Amino acid sequence: MGSRFNSPPNWPAPPSSDWRPPEGWNADAAWGPAPDGWNFWVEDPSVNGLPLPGRASGGAYASTPQSRGHRGIGRWTIAGAGFSVGLVLLVVGAYMSKIPVGVIGFLLMFAAAVYAFAVPHASGPTGVVNAKGKVVPRGGKTNPGGGLMHRFEQRWDRRRDEGDR
Repeated sequence: MGSRFNSPPNWPAPPSSDWRPPEGWNADAAWGPAPDGWNFWVEDPSVNGLPLPGRASGGAYASTPQSRGHRGIGRWTIAGAGFSVGLVLLVVGAYMSKIPVGVIGFLLMFAAAVYAFAVPHASGPTGVVNAKGKVVPRGGKTNPGGGLMHRFEQRWDRRRDEGDR
């Protein structure tokens, strides 16, 4: 477990949780003295990369929506290269009247576009953090009143029965 600097009540908060006073540092006299027996260093489980209780790894709260993945620069680079090669094959096939070469170029362009815009799969555990700090699958939400379409149908029936307002 790490420790962090604990500012006295009349002092400003440190700039970050891992801030350490530099050698020879003295508090500003305008802040006033620290209370007698003030503990300047306190144990902090979040220091040194350890998660706080109730938080998922990485420090995010378990209830915080997480990204489902992102399209990194490498994904776009591979897709762009595949699309470019496919375009060259398509043009060369058309110029040389070689239909199979043009078809291969078109298919390569199409595959590169699908690869570029496909949603990457999320990596790592998904779910919520329980009291023991383990990630467990999120319980499925049940909607006893039905879904959106069910509500639309109810509204439609009500308006039909009451006479369209």
